[in-house]
Amino acid sequence: MFPRVSIQHGERRVAVSGRPGRRRARDVNASAHSRSIDGKAGTWESEGLCRDAHPDALFVGKASQTRAARICNGCPVLRQCAAYALDNKEEYGVWGGMTERRRKALLKQHPDVASWADLLFRC
Repeated sequence: MFPRVSIQHGERRVAVSGRPGRRRARDVNASAHSRSIDGKAGTWESEGLCRDAHPDALFVGKASQTRAARICNGCPVLRQCAAYALDNKEEYGVWGGMTERRRKALLKQHPDVASWADLLFRC
């Protein structure tokens, strides 16, 4: 059994199972990603469909992440969440409907992207 660690998910800190060789929790500045649904300054985290879900539901093993990402279907702040995770290189959990593996692949395929928030909000 791996030890539990605390990591940041939006404005919440959540405990997840730690794995050897992985970095521990870190605090991330979310100010660049504080656009609400209507584009005004504010916190998008309170508008997400996951706001009432148990935090551990989004931090599951790799085989369960695709199922966990279904929480994000139809979420009004999907792009904000995805941009936050990509810009901050979040390693753990489901963010913006993307699994850890999908985010890692996107970051590897597009190392030249300076701001995922800018890119995703141009669409």
